[in-house]
Amino acid sequence: MNKFSAIIADIVEPAIATKKNLGVVIAVIQADCASVCGFGQINGTEKIPGGTTIYEIGSVTKVFTSTLLACLVNEGTIKLDDSVCNFLSELPQFPPAITLRHLATHTSGLPRLPKNLWRSVLKNFNNPYAAYTSKDLYAYLRKFKLTAKIGQFNYSNLGMGLLGQVLERITQKPYEQLIKQYITHPLGLSDTCITLTDEQQQRLAPGHTDNGKLTSNWDLPTLAGAGALRSTGDDLLKFLDANIHTEISHLQQAFESCHTMQIPEKSSNDKSFISGGLGWFIVRLNESEDPILWHNGATGGYQSYLGLIKGRCLGIVVLANHGIGNTDRAFADVLGDRIFTALLARV
Repeated sequence: MNKFSAIIADIVEPAIATKKNLGVVIAVIQADCASVCGFGQINGTEKIPGGTTIYEIGSVTKVFTSTLLACLVNEGTIKLDDSVCNFLSELPQFPPAITLRHLATHTSGLPRLPKNLWRSVLKNFNNPYAAYTSKDLYAYLRKFKLTAKIGQFNYSNLGMGLLGQVLERITQKPYEQLIKQYITHPLGLSDTCITLTDEQQQRLAPGHTDNGKLTSNWDLPTLAGAGALRSTGDDLLKFLDANIHTEISHLQQAFESCHTMQIPEKSSNDKSFISGGLGWFIVRLNESEDPILWHNGATGGYQSYLGLIKGRCLGIVVLANHGIGNTDRAFADVLGDRIFTALLARV
């Protein structure tokens, strides 16, 4: 048992005691010490999840999308302040002031979701994005009229999904291939992907609703950049470690760009919110002096949490195979914050 295990167990075990069919993985890195702990069980079996158990990570995907954007910017393929219009020739009425930077920082003025998503939702409520096509997306954007202010923070799955589409157009390569080429293959993240092999499918923790009932996995063929990736505790810990320090030059530059404050401070009503980088949010936990690079995620049957304090070389991953439900805060967020608080008191 390493120095993290007892702390993590004391926080997680009471929190999951009454939850059915819940499998949680907590991964922590601090300097040269790493720990991956599994709790609960996989779908009513006695199998405890571990570092290679695969989960949907939902909006944590956005951090990978923004890292991809930064890679393409740093190699000179595009610029952060290129107008999105440059890559949407069939949408001449799309607001020219909206840039790639705006899409990656939720300041584009685009709404959280496209209004015509409901047709896809009606086809399969438990897999709401699966039937939403590129044709649907561009039909919506063709009629889109800006009502929010460009430059003002407004969280947008649509904006990050559109960014993924634009990066595909620029490179003429599928989103999943780009993520593999620029990020997961160089870092050895073999289980961070959209399309699972048969072997990986066997390691996928089945998703559940917040009350423990089995539910469908989510597919996001058109808005992949917003939340389509699956991953593991092992892979996400490697990803956090690389964000702290990597010898891979194109990723070193990309991570630095993503961590840099991009939007005005206190542009959100959330008291913990400080600012945002590319993809990442910069938040403060309670009274801590250390800002945290953070993102969370959720699909119908899963939750995820990714947090990093570079100055302390401290990173935390939380993965759970329960959806959020109607609670005030995501279960994974509560666990992640409690673990950060406990570890910060020690380091």
